[in-house]
Parts: sequence; C-alpha cells; structure tokens
Amino acid sequence: MEQTEKSGRLAWFLMVIAVPMIFAITVFAIVLSMMGVNVIDEAAKAGKNIPIFSSFFNENKEIAPSVKKGALNQEQYVKQLNEQDAYIKRLEADIRKKEDETSSLKDEVVKLKQQNDEASAELEQKKDGSLSELYAEMSSKQAAAVLVLLDNASAADILESLETDKQAEILSKMEPSDAAEMTSLLSQ
Repeated sequence: MEQTEKSGRLAWFLMVIAVPMIFAITVFAIVLSMMGVNVIDEAAKAGKNIPIFSSFFNENKEIAPSVKKGALNQEQYVKQLNEQDAYIKRLEADIRKKEDETSSLKDEVVKLKQQNDEASAELEQKKDGSLSELYAEMSSKQAAAVLVLLDNASAADILESLETDKQAEILSKMEPSDAAEMTSLLSQ
C-alpha cells in the first residue's frame, strides 16, 4: 500500500506540476523566439552561473570545421561575385564603346555616300555638258544624222541640253517623222 501511495504521489507530481511546467517553459521559449530573443544563447549564459550546470557550458567552444568551411565558402562566393560584377562592368563599357564606334562609322558611311552621290552627279553634269558642247559645235546636218541613229530617249536628252536655236536647226535637218518623234519626246 505504501508503494501505491508513493507511485500515486509521483504520478500526481508529474501530472499536476512537472508536465504543465514543461509546457509553460516551452510556450515561453517559443514566444521569446518570435520576439527575436535567442533563447539558446540566453539559457547558456544563465547556465554558466549555476554551479552544477556550468560544466556543461564550456567557454572555449571551437567552431565546427563545417561552419568554418561554410564561412570560407561564403567569402569565396562573395569574392567571385565581386570579380564577376567587375567583369560585367568592363564588358558593358566595351559594348558602349563599340556602339559609339559603330554609330560614328555609320555616320561616316552616310557622309561618304553623300559625297559619292555629289561626285557622281557632278561627273554626270560634266559629261552631259561636254556632250552638249560637242553637238553644239557640230554642223546641224551632221548632228541630225547622228541623233537619228541613237535611241530616241538619248537623242531627246542631248537635244534638250542644247540651246533652242541649235535644236531648231538640228530638227530641220531631220526627216519629218524623226523630227516629230523628237519634238514629242522634248515636250514631255
């Protein structure tokens, strides 16, 4: 009977005092953790002051090799990240430089095309001018004979570049049908 009485008191102690106390401490630790308090570190500090528990908390804790390795890896990653950022910035600068060069080269190409077009137009004018001078210096009969042999569009262009007096003289030396075609082309 004495044994059942002792086990009854132990059960009563566990159910009424120990279990609710463990539950309350656990809930209190969770609440403190949510508030940003590091419960484990605070418990270790408090445990160092209690004589029986102080032997469990060794102050000369060595950092585990895996933690050291993780810190080293993190430093390497940060270093690599910084190197890659610097490399990216250099590449971006190179790209901007190449884009500027490309833009200036495109501008230069446009200017060269304009110069080429102007030179071609000038050359064409000189060519037309010298051709006009050639026909202007020819006799009307000879000019008419040569113009009849050319295609109508070319002949009309040459006639158009001449003065009206010279045009009239050349047209008068042509066959009437050829003169009519040239006059028709000149009027267009």
